[in-house]
Amino acid sequence: MMRKDSGFTLIELIITILMSALIIAAAATAFIGLAGQSRTQSMIVESNENMVGLEILRRDVESAGYGLFWNNSPMNYPEAAAAAIPPYAIAFNDFPGGLAPLAIVSKNNAAYAGVNNYFTGSDYLVIKSTIVARNNTSDKWTYVTTNGALNGMGGGVWVSSTPANDNFNVGDRVIALSIRDPSTRTLIVGTSYYTVYNGPVNPPLADANFTPLDPNDAYVVYGIDHPAAVGTPQSPFNRADYFISATVDPVPGRCAPKTGILYKATLDQTTGQFSLQSLLDCVADMQVVYWLDQLGTGNLQAFSNISQYDFGLNLSAQQIRTQLKQVGVYILTHEGAKDLTYTYPTQAPNDIYVGDFASLNGRWYTLDQTVPFNQLHYRWKVYQLLIKPTNLGI
Repeated sequence: MMRKDSGFTLIELIITILMSALIIAAAATAFIGLAGQSRTQSMIVESNENMVGLEILRRDVESAGYGLFWNNSPMNYPEAAAAAIPPYAIAFNDFPGGLAPLAIVSKNNAAYAGVNNYFTGSDYLVIKSTIVARNNTSDKWTYVTTNGALNGMGGGVWVSSTPANDNFNVGDRVIALSIRDPSTRTLIVGTSYYTVYNGPVNPPLADANFTPLDPNDAYVVYGIDHPAAVGTPQSPFNRADYFISATVDPVPGRCAPKTGILYKATLDQTTGQFSLQSLLDCVADMQVVYWLDQLGTGNLQAFSNISQYDFGLNLSAQQIRTQLKQVGVYILTHEGAKDLTYTYPTQAPNDIYVGDFASLNGRWYTLDQTVPFNQLHYRWKVYQLLIKPTNLGI
């Protein structure tokens, strides 16, 4: 007997299609959820990394002026041999003739030469302080007194009143500042503007580079760098520069077009060149604002620039110490990668204000909406660091 083969009925097909659709929908929902969770986790990790870089910058600005001498020095020093990054072409050597160094300087709307000239308009920041370097010696200090007499060569004898303080190593390159008069901080020099820590030892060693002004004087000593360094240090302080660049290292692929990396460049005391440390990725702009109390009344006024590198106030080192009360650093970056489902709420032609809007110290950043530079599909954010420099008088 012949048996006719039977197929699926229409109802069975409909049920099968509906079940398949439900399974696909559930899988798609799970995938979208996992993708969103992954994007959220990625943004959290990225945000944590940004916090580390911002904390380094905050600490350095807060330390501006730490360990600097206040009076003019009879010794000349070259400071930096070159700009930290060539496209900016500014060496920022304040006063290589020996005048008291400025604790903080910047270039407002710095010109950036080269193919990535879209960073032109961003600021370039320089901090001078003994503790902005990346070596253990630069974090140390101690007090030193003479033994009540000066030797025939004019060199002082190290008799530290706190021999264990911060554990200087013999051979560490340091500077000594007189603290006899609390209103001045004079750099003590002999044959050079630095000396090496060689005490306390038994018997104590005389050092021709350390020439006390008075046998009963006392001195505060700040570390510059470690014994492995050779030759004369570039300057009697350390220095760190901050800027945006897209030419030093490859910019991560997740970053929006026309963004770069915010760097900290630390002056090498031996070569006069800079070693670079990346702080933040995907940075489009950085603006610096200063708040001054010029009359000593407690009323603060904001300025975009206070140094000789612009048509600014051109403040002296003493004026910066006494008038500067707060520094604002504003950094424009974005969180996460490009997201085609998201569009930044523009306010064309002025999209994002980077700086202090209340005083209009800063600038508007306009997102590029042209192809292939479309920056609209990124979650932009301005980090605002309001920092009180607490070491200008130390």
